[in-house]
Amino acid sequence: MRVDEVMIRQVVSVKPGTSLEAAAQEMVRSAVGLLAVFDGGKLVGVITDRDVTVRAVAQGLSPSTTSVLQVMTPKAFSCAADTSLEEASQLMAYNGVRRLLVTDRDACVVGVISIDDLVSGAQVARALERGQAHAPDDGGLSG
Repeated sequence: MRVDEVMIRQVVSVKPGTSLEAAAQEMVRSAVGLLAVFDGGKLVGVITDRDVTVRAVAQGLSPSTTSVLQVMTPKAFSCAADTSLEEASQLMAYNGVRRLLVTDRDACVVGVISIDDLVSGAQVARALERGQAHAPDDGGLSG
C-alpha cells in the first residue's frame, strides 16, 4: 500500500506569529496533533502537540505570549504520496518522528500521515492479502 491510500488529506496550518494558545486551540478544533507552519506560502516548519508541551509548557513559557516560531520544529520531514507504507515507517523511525507531511510531484503539501495511519493501513493490507477484507455493510441494499 501507498501513503496516499491512508493519509489524512486535511493539512491544517498556522503562521509563525500565531500564539501557542491559538495553535493548541486549532489542534483541538481540527482534532490533529500537527500543524504545518507557512510563512507567505512557504513551508517553514511544523508544530506538534509535543512541541507545545515539551518545548513550551515544560519550560514555563506563556502560551498566550509565546509564538509558534519560538518552539516549532523548523525541519519538516516529508515523503512523497506514492511512498510505500514500509518506507514511510522507516523514515519515521530513522528521524524519530510520529508524523510526516506528504507531498505531491510539485513538492506541495497534500496530506499528513501518522503512525496510527500506518498501522491502520498495514492491517488493511494484511487483510487484503489474506482475502479477509469485506465490502462495507450496505444495510441489506444489495440483496
